[in-house]
Amino acid sequence: MNKLQKTQFFYPLLTLILGLFLVQFRVMGWDFSRIPGDLGDARFNMFLLEHAYQFTSGQWTEYWNAGFFFPALETIAYSDNLLGASPIYSFARMIGWSREGAFQFWILVVTTLNFIAAYLLFFRMSRTTVGSALGAFVYAFSLVLFSQMYHVQTMPRFAIPLMLLFFYNFHKKGKGLSLVAGVWMLVWQFWCGIYLGFFALFVGVSYILCSLPFYWKNYLQLLQRWKSLLFVGVNLIMGVLAMLKLMVPYMRRAEFSIPYTQDRIMATVPRLGSYFYSTDDAFLWGVLSGVGDDWEWAYTQTLFIGGIALLSICTCFFLLLKSDFRRLVLRGEVFPFVITAFLSLIFFMKWGDFSLYTLLMDLPGFGALRSLDRMINVQLLFAGMALVGVLYYWRKYTRKWWVFGILLLVLGLDNYQVNVEAVTFAKQEAQDRVMKVSKQLENLDKNAVVAYQPDSLTEPAIFYQLDAMLATQEHGLKSVNGYSATSPYGFDLFWRELNDAGRRKWMEMSGADTTHVVVIH
Repeated sequence: MNKLQKTQFFYPLLTLILGLFLVQFRVMGWDFSRIPGDLGDARFNMFLLEHAYQFTSGQWTEYWNAGFFFPALETIAYSDNLLGASPIYSFARMIGWSREGAFQFWILVVTTLNFIAAYLLFFRMSRTTVGSALGAFVYAFSLVLFSQMYHVQTMPRFAIPLMLLFFYNFHKKGKGLSLVAGVWMLVWQFWCGIYLGFFALFVGVSYILCSLPFYWKNYLQLLQRWKSLLFVGVNLIMGVLAMLKLMVPYMRRAEFSIPYTQDRIMATVPRLGSYFYSTDDAFLWGVLSGVGDDWEWAYTQTLFIGGIALLSICTCFFLLLKSDFRRLVLRGEVFPFVITAFLSLIFFMKWGDFSLYTLLMDLPGFGALRSLDRMINVQLLFAGMALVGVLYYWRKYTRKWWVFGILLLVLGLDNYQVNVEAVTFAKQEAQDRVMKVSKQLENLDKNAVVAYQPDSLTEPAIFYQLDAMLATQEHGLKSVNGYSATSPYGFDLFWRELNDAGRRKWMEMSGADTTHVVVIH
């Protein structure tokens, strides 16, 4: 292995190890005693992954009917499903890991894949190891991701850099296989997470449209080669069918759902100041933690991406004053990414009560997205790209190993979060809570439908809902209890209060057969 090969291997490996140490291993603990998120959303995502495992292993017969919110049907369609990333979790379960351990394994693997995918895109564009590794760090381990830790469903996003990588390769070489691979990466992202799937769709379409002035001949030549056109056409049809397989249950549910109001959707659209609003415990940037405390839905707006990433973006603007950097940016390989990044910013930002996102709300699916701050998970790719661009321009100064070491150290400190336990919960606590309910289910008939109603609520009601969902899942039972992004009409009282009145209201409004309902406390 020569010197160049060593740097191409060890630099990204060291960067990945540092990122995992600073974020995931510190969050979960070296003894893996903690889990990112809270006892609500994190465990709901755990439920989804466990359900996918049970379905694929034959322990549960229907995928979309997951057994919660009884007697509601297609309950998986009330939220994301994580199907595309579930094989990672299922693998850990099949080799004997616990539900919680498999969930931790899944988090580590998808985070690693996020880094690798971003590195591959950046290296293909720049052929520089240092910039590509550090840019991938921004995408996979940015400070802002601590504010997204409660939304574990946004973690699988490795398909987005791969989508852009394959589209980029198609533009460079004109091979239909690359275009097809890019489309399948988009489909895969939808299967990994609906939210980020729509964001990836916006980015992918924007990138292709912005690339047409430079690479229209590649598309024209594709249309002129009937074998290539047939290959692409067949795969596009298959991709559409795969999307319909995923989306039809969501489309059915949308027919009976009350759409979100524009005010509700706009509440989570970032403003310019959001990108200067940091989490509380940022090592270097705590001074920015109060920027938006008086904003509506302030907890969704802590989108500061770190000083190095932000400085890289600003530096790119200043470097445009230099003719050689302008020529670099205006090349067909780079300019479409620049415009796509700009579009992803201005369409997902608001100025007062105005936002260009209102133009997207009438498009299928986009009006159903209510947490638009999550676009930051995709925008980080362009922040990392800015760092790659700066380091590429000054690449002659980054060839020494010690320069890479200093840059990596500074980037690590820049994105260091002091109190990571604040965004976690104890694995043992989660297991004990489920065990407490599970013990009461051991002698129940397989046809029993469980309604868990604690004698008192000392914590958020959704925590108890998840206790029941996970416990009944262990025993292959259905539950009246349920939690998701939304709930069926009529379930609201039982969602909040977990009492007889709420259960009876839900049973009456849903027309449920209560013969097999068993109430436990």
